Amino acid sequence: MRIKKISQTLLATFALLAGGLPVLLSAAPASAATSIPNLPARWQSISSPGSGTTCALATNGTIWCWGKAEGTRGVSWDPTKGDPAAGTAVPPMQVGSLTNWSAIEVAATHACAKNNIGELWCWGKNANGELGDGTLTDSLTPVKVKANGRLWYSFSLSNAATCAIQAIGLWCWGDNTGKRILPDSTADSVIAMPRAYQGTSSPSISANTQIQIGAIEALRTDNHIYVNTGTGFVELAAPSNQQWIDFSVKQTGGSLAESNAARDFTYNSYLFAFCGLLSNHSARCYSRYSLSSPILLGDISNWKYINIRQDSPREPIC
Repeated sequence: MRIKKISQTLLATFALLAGGLPVLLSAAPASAATSIPNLPARWQSISSPGSGTTCALATNGTIWCWGKAEGTRGVSWDPTKGDPAAGTAVPPMQVGSLTNWSAIEVAATHACAKNNIGELWCWGKNANGELGDGTLTDSLTPVKVKANGRLWYSFSLSNAATCAIQAIGLWCWGDNTGKRILPDSTADSVIAMPRAYQGTSSPSISANTQIQIGAIEALRTDNHIYVNTGTGFVELAAPSNQQWIDFSVKQTGGSLAESNAARDFTYNSYLFAFCGLLSNHSARCYSRYSLSSPILLGDISNWKYINIRQDSPREPIC
């Protein structure tokens, strides 16, 4: 019986890998794996979005980035000060000198980090206002996001866009093509200052609300999940007698205005735009074009967490 169960689990895992879904297993590291030095402390979180750059938060509150030397992707560099030329390999380099960071996320064009006093700072490209400082000027060093004196809580980045939660609601800035981040507003491609969502289909939002944006925009408050349909937010209903306990949104993806609704789960970057974990520890994934037709991840009911943020398995996996 034990052999049969192990075989079923392995088959299910291979099926997920074949389908393009990252799977995390507890196993000895492969011999080809590279250990990132714990400088100057142990790591507590990491963001590796497939942009050529990885950033991590250390337990002493410092942020370090490595990979491609390109300030717009997270590694703060300045060739005039002897830093490596753009495009060359960079070992772990500290971002600034502060030691009060509490969260970090990197996207294709920019990076943002939150400190322990509720401030949000971003750096990188800013052509669409994704840094949230009211300008369209790129910055190789972190700039403070305008916050009206209020604290930021959860935040999320996608290509050229940023969203974050305040206790009073959802705020977004950057590229809003197809209303992919603010469905109550015009489909502005440039929002340089944080703008509050004020739609009539307002989801329940509090200081503990979690947000992720990318191939779709999703919010989770307690056991409720809401998704942006392009005209507003709707609650994604859990199956009968179940509740959502975790979720993950793919970080990359086009706007909701794209017309080819016939695309399905087998189509390249549209595979699994959103996945959710239920209270019975089963997992369901959805295409951006088919939120009413989930795919159940096998008959496995012992998943602990789920993550589909990374775009390509050929990029760094950490």
